[in-house]
Amino acid sequence: MKPYSDPRWWDNPKPRTLRCSYCKHNDLESPDAVCAAFPDGIPREILKEDVLHDGPYPGDHGLRFEPMEENE
Repeated sequence: MKPYSDPRWWDNPKPRTLRCSYCKHNDLESPDAVCAAFPDGIPREILKEDVLHDGPYPGDHGLRFEPMEENE
């Protein structure tokens, strides 16, 4: 899949902030790009946002993107 070819990006073709930054599963304390879904490292396709992690992805342990609550 080419970057930003996913039709869900039509309203925002080039996001300015990494979507993972707003996920409740993200490990913000770690200097590495890791989260509960990908403790060994978030896949490049997700980090580059070529793939939106709102559906199943190999190795995600059943976890998907979920936005943080305001108080998190």
